[in-house]
Amino acid sequence: MWHRHNVRRLNSPHAMEAFRTVYPRLTELCRLQQEGVSLAQLASEVLPGADIDRASGTNVLVLDVPGQETALLSALPKDVLCRFRCIAIRATAVPLGGDWAPLEETVELLGAAFFKLLPALATTGDESADEIWPVAVLQFDEDAFSRSRLQEQCRALETALAQARALLSDSERTAASKAREFAAELQDMERQRDEQSRLVADMREQVTNMKLAMASAETRAAMQKSDIDALRKAQLVAESLAKECSVQLKTITQDRDAHANRAAQLQVLNDELAKRKAAAEQRLKELVEELSDRESRLGELGNELSESSARFQILQNELLRAEGQLDLVKELLLRDPSL
Repeated sequence: MWHRHNVRRLNSPHAMEAFRTVYPRLTELCRLQQEGVSLAQLASEVLPGADIDRASGTNVLVLDVPGQETALLSALPKDVLCRFRCIAIRATAVPLGGDWAPLEETVELLGAAFFKLLPALATTGDESADEIWPVAVLQFDEDAFSRSRLQEQCRALETALAQARALLSDSERTAASKAREFAAELQDMERQRDEQSRLVADMREQVTNMKLAMASAETRAAMQKSDIDALRKAQLVAESLAKECSVQLKTITQDRDAHANRAAQLQVLNDELAKRKAAAEQRLKELVEELSDRESRLGELGNELSESSARFQILQNELLRAEGQLDLVKELLLRDPSL
């Protein structure tokens, strides 16, 4: 809604009832419905580029909207506001209510956007001394803007460095924890390996003893076989003398039966020894395979520990590089006389 008054300079979207104390004959002539365009949209259309050359001096924003300066500038994005080299404002000292704000508040708002107040420009006429319509001209402070950008970059680098240090600390704790776990598991594996080695040694000793026992049994079997052969020869001799030595033949027959029983017992013993030998060899093979698996596991754990050490070294190098970049930026800031 556009308010028209008999004083042209008071025509605005505001109802200027507060100016009756200054202009007693102030009268509102009419109200018109007008289509409005936001200041941000207008500035984007006039200054479409993001990289505007402020040094050219062509980008100037003039605000002659009494009572609306702070609201308009607050709605203008900072990236668009920074495209202007200078901003000239004609405000009003008469409180209008609503979103009205004094010129000092508007200057403070622009100061936060890197604009500095210039000395009052020389003007002619009575308006230069009119306290009702104060005027201010502000210029974009390129040095302050650059310092702010550099400070933001420094804060970003410090944040990244802090995050890198936290990540490195977490990695160090994780690597130390894994190293302790690997060491404990390695000690456990070594203890199991020693136990398995002892069991293998015992089994080998048992196999050796069983081999000795089997050799002794074979020797006894050979001796028994020799005895059997001798008995058979004696049997042949006894049979030839059977008619003459019936009593001796009966004795020899009994001895032969006894030797046959001993031969049967020897055969049973040989079978049992063969079974024990096969079982011992199978157990020895299983123990050797288990020992090989555990040694492979030890190798894998060693490789994982090496990879963890390599990642830890990489994180340390990244931290040193980030610290070097931060020191370089700080040195550049300190050397720049404009800072």
